[in-house]
Amino acid sequence: MANPSKTKGTDAENKVRDFFRANGFPHADRLTQAGVNDRGDIRLEDGLRWTIEVKGGQGALNNPHSHLRELKAEMQNNDHMYGAVICKKPGSNDVGNDWVAMMPVETLRKIIYYLGCRDLPID
Repeated sequence: MANPSKTKGTDAENKVRDFFRANGFPHADRLTQAGVNDRGDIRLEDGLRWTIEVKGGQGALNNPHSHLRELKAEMQNNDHMYGAVICKKPGSNDVGNDWVAMMPVETLRKIIYYLGCRDLPID
């Protein structure tokens, strides 16, 4: 019998992958688990230095700080500057409108800086 939690997680990862594929990232793909050297759940495309972690179970929106710690470790494993945790809204399959993306505020600051607010220091 399949592990129900793993099945829910795989389903959520597939939905996120499919969302990105349908919205400008045709090469988005799921990554395999790597234990302590985990690199996240979704790769958007080669060369794009973003780590995406997906949480799809009932408690996906619980424990945000735990999810962010996991994301930071995965970003370090990838040597990525940017990353986000995508959390499923219970009862919804609408990734683009109902699910939530969260990231450390420092990551948001770097994105804002990169997008044109150059009067902020990068480090």
